[in-house]
This record gives sequence, structure tokens and C-alpha cells, in this order.
Amino acid sequence: LDIIKPKGCDFMNTHLEIEYKQLLTKEIYEKIKDDYFKNSTPFTQTNNYFTDQKGILSNFRYSLRVRELNDTYEFTLKIPQGFCKLEINDMIKKDNYQKLLNHEEFKSPVFDELKKVNVYIHDLYLLTSLTTTRLEKEYEGGMLSIDISYYGDIIDYEVEYEANSEEKGKVIFQNFLDPY
Repeated sequence: LDIIKPKGCDFMNTHLEIEYKQLLTKEIYEKIKDDYFKNSTPFTQTNNYFTDQKGILSNFRYSLRVRELNDTYEFTLKIPQGFCKLEINDMIKKDNYQKLLNHEEFKSPVFDELKKVNVYIHDLYLLTSLTTTRLEKEYEGGMLSIDISYYGDIIDYEVEYEANSEEKGKVIFQNFLDPY
């Protein structure tokens, strides 16, 4: 896999995300929870997803979010890299999150990358918010998570495995799912 790193991203927090996901029924979610997460403590986060008026993010298959967790705000741009995604992350303050909602400029490496594809703060708007209660644990060299997510009147259940290798991760995740 050739990672295409955006120009100038050496100074920002970047991460190559390799993850596998599967929607679950409530019953299978509960079974996995009982089998793997008895000693895990749940936490709740809200992901606020943004898009742009011109549809550029959608055309490039980029995703843009601000994750709220314990009074922290992580501003993330995900850029497809084949199966994986390059994440560009910036921890911002609450007042900068409010500026984003109000289309007010502030410094962020995420905006620097967006400008390279002609997306500017005045183009962005909040598309939706998703609140998730998550349990997670280390598993087979990666991170295994189960989520209950709420958006609008919809509740969904999901398992996710974040791996260090695309090939190994696929096998590990499939082997994990097989009994269910």
C-alpha cells in the first residue's frame, strides 16, 4: 500500500486507519458484550459530521468530523488511501468548534488540507450528529470495539476492529465474527 501523505502533513497528527466494521442485531451485540467486554467500562462520545455545499468532500470520499469526548474536541479529516484512510487530526478548543459552526476562521492543519481541494470554512455545514456508547479492548494486536449509536430516532449496534495490517486484520475480524 502506497500511502499518499498530503503535502505539509509532517507537523500534524496523522494516522493510517485500517478498520473493519459490521452492523449487528441487538441480540448479537449483547452476546459479544457478554463474551468479550465484561470488564470494560463504557464511554460516550458524539461525532459531528460536516459536509460542504459544493459536494467536493463527497466527490473525493473525504469525511470530516468533530468528535466530542470528555470536554475535548478532535477535528478530523479522513482521506481515502485504497482500503485505508489517512486521518489528519487536530485537537481544538470548544470555542474553535463554535467558530466552525458559525463559519468563523481559525488556524487548523485540517483547514490547510481542505483548502488544497478548494473547500473553505464558509462552505461547511453540520450534516448530522451521532452519539455513541462504546466499549473497547485490545484484541489480537489491534483494538476491538462495540458501539450502540443514536442518530435521530435510529439506534444501531456495531462491532469494529482497528488493525495494524490490512491482510491480518481481515482474517482476525472474520475469525472473530464466525461464531456469531
